[in-house]
Amino acid sequence: MEDRMTWETVQKKYPDQWVSLCDVFYDATGEIISAIVIAAGPDLHSVTHAPLPSSTSQHQFKFTGAVKNFLGFSAWNIDNAAAQ
Repeated sequence: MEDRMTWETVQKKYPDQWVSLCDVFYDATGEIISAIVIAAGPDLHSVTHAPLPSSTSQHQFKFTGAVKNFLGFSAWNIDNAAAQ
C-alpha cells in the first residue's frame, strides 16, 4: 500500500490505469483531493481483486485517464444520454 497522494500525483504515477483507492478525501464538489492507492492495473478486473485494508473508511475504483472508447462511442457525454 502506498502513502497518501494527491489525485494529480496518482494520475502521473499510474497513467491510463485503473486504481483502487482507499481513505479518499474529496473537495466540496466531490472531486478527489487525495487518496491511498491499494492497487493499479490496466483493467478494472485486475484491481477489483486486491484485498482492502480493514481500516478502510472510503474506497472506490477510478480510471486515471480519459475514457477513449466507451461502448463503441468515441466520446461519451452523460448529459446527452436519455433514459427511454
